[in-house]
Amino acid sequence: MYLGRFVGATPDGRSAGEPVSNSNNPLAGTDKNGLTALLNSMAKIKPEPGAGHVNHLKLSPSMAKNKRAEIEALIRTFFKNGGNYLCISVLGKEEFIAAMKEPEKHTHLMVRIGGYSACFVSLPPELQKEMIERIEY
Repeated sequence: MYLGRFVGATPDGRSAGEPVSNSNNPLAGTDKNGLTALLNSMAKIKPEPGAGHVNHLKLSPSMAKNKRAEIEALIRTFFKNGGNYLCISVLGKEEFIAAMKEPEKHTHLMVRIGGYSACFVSLPPELQKEMIERIEY
């Protein structure tokens, strides 16, 4: 999010100053082909040129509960196809929104940002909003 402040507009429609994508993930609202396509694309990215990378996967609680076998198959295929790192979070947007409204009740809510973890309610409001907008499957 912070680096986006210093980046001009990009050909994908992102305006100057807006957040850039989180790690290897598409910008919020730009993923048009779904989870399988995302994992297939991420598996093609080789870490050597950039000294590593992070692939975030944000699953809704209902997806994690109701589609477990499908998710396991997708993850196995991701690694079989050359993927080497996947950071999976299972959190719903509703919990983030509730945490913004009543932070004192959500001090336990930890989130993964780039290469570190943080307490969601301690993050600046603009970063909290950006996290809510991130793609959730």
